[in-house]
Formats: sequence, structure tokens, C-alpha cells
Amino acid sequence: MQHSLSQGQGYPQLGRYYYLDCVGNIGLLFIPFGDYQWGVAIDTNKAEQGLLLNVVLPTIISAFEKVVIP
Repeated sequence: MQHSLSQGQGYPQLGRYYYLDCVGNIGLLFIPFGDYQWGVAIDTNKAEQGLLLNVVLPTIISAFEKVVIP
């Protein structure tokens, strides 16, 4: 998905993550790591978006980079 959207269409490349706000109080968070992509569905009624993006997300990215990127 990320390559077809960003290549040759004049769109900027994706950053460290992307977040989709879906109907039904569901948020989808995706973190691309080269050939890998990690995704999680979040109940937005139970998780605060600020806490997720400012505390949880950086921790997840750091942990995943340690495992995937030598």
C-alpha cells in the first residue's frame, strides 16, 4: 500500500508511522520498517490518542528497530 501511494504520484513519502481513524471508534496504527510493517487496531474509547502517540508509539518503534534493524 505505501509504495503504490507514494511512488510516482507526487505524494510525499510516509514518515515513521501512519494512523487511520475509522468508523466505530476504531483507530488503526501502522509502523513501516523497510520490508516489514507492524499494525494494531485500537479502541479509541479506551485509549487516549495523545498517550498513544507520545509515549507508547516511540517505545514500540525503538523496540522494533532494535529487533529488526541490526
